[in-house]
Formats: sequence, structure tokens, C-alpha cells
Amino acid sequence: MNALRLNIAVIIPTYNRACFLREAIESALSQSVPPIGVYVVDDAYTDDTPQLNQKKSKLITENITKI
Repeated sequence: MNALRLNIAVIIPTYNRACFLREAIESALSQSVPPIGVYVVDDAYTDDTPQLNQKKSKLITENITKI
């Protein structure tokens, strides 16, 4: 029997939520069906969201995209 293959992308909107970003990305990447991509949509941050996103994306660059 052929297993159904799902193409799932995760979109994480964020606005000054750097404290939750790492956990959200790690949660998305650890699902039983891995996503084909994780997209972080940053809406005019004033905190350190971009620095956290850069650190995480250096580890897993093929799965994380900042928009």
C-alpha cells in the first residue's frame, strides 16, 4: 500500500514575540509529518525577533524562510 504523502507548509506570523519564536519553529519542525517549509512572517518588529530567526535559520536553512 502506498502511503499518502502530504506537502505541508507552516506559516508563523509574529509581531514582537521573539520569546515564543524558537519554540514555535521547533514545534513545527518536530511534527510527525515534517513540513516542506516554515515561513516566519515578521510584521514590523521592535524586539529581537530577527536575531532569533537568523540563529534558527542558520541551523535549518532549507526549511525556514523569513518574510
